[in-house]
Amino acid sequence: MDRALVDRAPVVPVSSVRNRVFVSERVGNVQAHPLWGTLLDQLWVK
Repeated sequence: MDRALVDRAPVVPVSSVRNRVFVSERVGNVQAHPLWGTLLDQLWVK
């Protein structure tokens, strides 16, 4: 019974995509968009 239920279960993703950006302390105004990722035109550097 358990195996029959597991075989009919819907597919569920077990991971998610995350956008990680590593910048130095001199970089400011780091913005991210859910579709386009890091908005490079918004960054500034001291």
